[in-house]
Amino acid sequence: GINAEYGHVSPAELRAGAWTNKERHNTAPNLVKLIDFHQHLVGCLFADWILSESTPERRAKVLKRLITIADECKQLNNFETVHAIVTSLTLNSVRRLTNTWNLISPSTKKTFSSLHSLVHMRGRWSNYKTALEAAKRKGYFIPILAVFLNQIEHEYAFFSKDHMEKLVFLQEGIYAVLFTGFLSCLLHESF
Repeated sequence: GINAEYGHVSPAELRAGAWTNKERHNTAPNLVKLIDFHQHLVGCLFADWILSESTPERRAKVLKRLITIADECKQLNNFETVHAIVTSLTLNSVRRLTNTWNLISPSTKKTFSSLHSLVHMRGRWSNYKTALEAAKRKGYFIPILAVFLNQIEHEYAFFSKDHMEKLVFLQEGIYAVLFTGFLSCLLHESF
């Protein structure tokens, strides 16, 4: 499973953007698998869930449920899942479902707009960074993977080998919580 693969990410895979170069499948194979999983999660799971429904009413029900899950994740400082859901809901294949979006209440649309603003790249992720700082003061959060990896790439020169190993261990625990919590929401909540 993904948690087992994530446990194999080594500090070397986090060095100097190893996951971004042409040899990424050799220099950062486990991290590339994790990134591919996230892209699959965004590109397939959420969007396909909506698109698999046969009527606008059923699609609207799933859409509303995903927005609710994303809002709950925001309350839990689970920014990665918020980002994954919002990104999937802004894909052209979902955005173009005018009849479906028209069935969404104004308050749910407002919630979605707020979530979109939170995890949007605008202003160098300024809204996300503000929320992340508040979450850090609370002591628990799950960062957006893409932003987190970007920070590692830019700050790697300051990390010792011991620090990098602790970082990988921390990430492993974070993602175990992320996927367990997210799957629990999907499997145990009816809508």
